[in-house]
Amino acid sequence: MDEKADRGWISPSGLVQLARVDLASAKEVFLSRVDDIDSWIRILDAGKPYWDNVDENALASSHSGGSAIDFLGAMAKQAESIRKEAEESTKGPFSFDSTAKVYGAITLNANVSISPVDEFDPNPLKTIVYNPDRDAEYAKRFEVFDLELGRLIRQIHEILSRTTSHPAKSVAPDTRQAYDHLIRILVPDDDDVRAQSWWKPNPEEKENPNQVTRR
Repeated sequence: MDEKADRGWISPSGLVQLARVDLASAKEVFLSRVDDIDSWIRILDAGKPYWDNVDENALASSHSGGSAIDFLGAMAKQAESIRKEAEESTKGPFSFDSTAKVYGAITLNANVSISPVDEFDPNPLKTIVYNPDRDAEYAKRFEVFDLELGRLIRQIHEILSRTTSHPAKSVAPDTRQAYDHLIRILVPDDDDVRAQSWWKPNPEEKENPNQVTRR
C-alpha cells in the first residue's frame, strides 16, 4: 500500500477546499463573526492557487512537505469543528485567525523552499497575512519615538514579509534587540529612581548599595 492510500490521502488542494466550504457554512450561523470568517476565507483563497498546482509527490517526499500536509489536514478538521458548532447552534468560542496566518506562512515558505510553483503569485497572500500598510504605520510611529527603534521595527516587518524558509527564526534576534532598546528608552535615569519615595538601597550590594538594578 502506498503512502497516499495508507494516510487516507486527500490532496493539499482538497484539504484547503474542505476548510473553505466548512467555513462558508459556519458563516451562515455565526453572524457576529462574518467579517472574521470572510478574512480567513480570503487568506485561503489567496493561497489556493499554490496548492492547486503544487507537485504533490514532490511535496510529500520531504519532511517539511509532509509536515505542511499534516497542518492542512489539522486546519481542515478545525474548520469542520467550527461548522459542527454552527450546526449545533453553539456559541463557540472558536478561533481560526492564528491558524489562517500560519497557513499563509506555510504556503509562502513551501513555494520557496519545498516545492515551488512558477505560476503562483505570492504577493496577494503576503499583503493579507502581513498587512504592510499597518506595519508601515507602526514603523512610522516608532521612528517618531526613536529613530533607531523605528529602523529595527521596519527591518523586522521587512523580514517577515519575505518568503524566507524560516521568517520567525530569522527575525528573532532583531525582535529581542527591539524590546531591549525600547526598555532602555523607557527606563528613567538612576537619579530619578533614587529620588522616589519607594527607593531603598540594597544592603546585599556591599560595594555599591545605591546601584539601580532591574529588580
